Amino acid sequence: MTTKPTALDAYMGHHAATLALLSRITEHFANHDDSPAEGLTWAHVGDIAETRRTLQELSDRLFSEGEYAEVACLRCSAAFGTGVELATHYRAAH
Repeated sequence: MTTKPTALDAYMGHHAATLALLSRITEHFANHDDSPAEGLTWAHVGDIAETRRTLQELSDRLFSEGEYAEVACLRCSAAFGTGVELATHYRAAH
């Protein structure tokens, strides 16, 4: 009899894969210089800038920062995930 994986099993599998990806990315940036000073082009700059933007987006999502930051009502203690939710709250409550 085959049992279905649980949500915990699936989560832990994704967690382990994520840790492996983070380790690989960290090792790459710590030990490899993709763009030697000589021969550096704007393409290299674009590549590293895009990598930084992608990592910043992930960081913002994980830590509720940037566009993922909660917005708070200035008239009460309510907090919302989006500006749309805040606007709806203002119309209904204030």
